[in-house]
Amino acid sequence: MFVCCCIGVTDRTIREAIAAGAQTTEAVSACTKAGTRCGSCRPEIEEMLAEARQLARTHACPEQACPEQLADDESDGPLAPSPRRLPILAA
Repeated sequence: MFVCCCIGVTDRTIREAIAAGAQTTEAVSACTKAGTRCGSCRPEIEEMLAEARQLARTHACPEQACPEQLADDESDGPLAPSPRRLPILAA
């Protein structure tokens, strides 16, 4: 589904940018160019970022364990994912 019709950026491309480490609307825009023209898609990008943050809180370990699996874990806590470089996508 297209999120940014001005540039032609899909939700998949935006989710890939978020998965690669984009944590703000500005970072997603820098990677994908989405939201850089009229800006009407920026609220949807912000919503996708909020969903990703919520998912990250729920599945905080690298193995994407369910909360029940995390409760069974006797370790000190989930490991933080390693930082990745963001791809720069041409418009």
